[in-house]
Formats: sequence, structure tokens, C-alpha cells
Amino acid sequence: MEVALSDAGKQVDLIRFDKLEHQLDDSAARIEMLTKIGELLDRTIGS
Repeated sequence: MEVALSDAGKQVDLIRFDKLEHQLDDSAARIEMLTKIGELLDRTIGS
């Protein structure tokens, strides 16, 4: 997905959480993920 978006000229912010499973049990990782999603939504559809 990252490569396809980059190749299409889109902005990509990939964040990897090494050693964590898909459900992100780590609270700090979950906070970072949700914060980034909120920032994306503000940029793309507004507040």
C-alpha cells in the first residue's frame, strides 16, 4: 500500500510498531496511532 500510494504521488506516513500485533495492546502505540488518524482526518475532511 505504501509503495502504491507513493507511486501515485500521494503523501504517505507509514508508522511501524515493531514487535506488536495488529490489535496494538501497547497503550503508547495505540495513542500514537489514534492521534495520527485524527490528524489525517483533520487534514482530509476538516474538523
